[in-house]
Amino acid sequence: MVLKQTLTVPPLEGGDRLSRDEFERRYEACHIKKAELIEGVVYVAAAVRSKSHGQPHAAIMTWLGNYWSTTPGVDLNDNTTVRLDADNEPQPDALLRITSWSSLFSVDVKTSRSGLSKACNSGLEDDCRWLRRWEYQDIACRRLARARFK
Repeated sequence: MVLKQTLTVPPLEGGDRLSRDEFERRYEACHIKKAELIEGVVYVAAAVRSKSHGQPHAAIMTWLGNYWSTTPGVDLNDNTTVRLDADNEPQPDALLRITSWSSLFSVDVKTSRSGLSKACNSGLEDDCRWLRRWEYQDIACRRLARARFK
């Protein structure tokens, strides 16, 4: 008599503590539409409702879609799995990510400096502080982008 051993994959259940590899193995074997791994803990999504989820989601995707269509260097995704690290694999409802840092920083620093000078000379103290902060952040981001994408 020969015994056959069948290997069954345990079901994926909310509250399970799993590694990312085990999470993905169980997720592929089950018929759950949305499950996430956050800090090694499995979260299984409940059914979504029109007014409490569907309509707000549509509004957010419309808003992000408009931004995405007018901003080079960003990518928009809807309900996609994101591998962050070994313990985190969320599936956010909306995901906007930077794909090209260099295209995001196309403002001319000389132009922003001349705008800063005009604002400071006209006595607009608050605007001057805001513009300086913006200019420093802009310069820091440009340096980071240049260093990263050389």
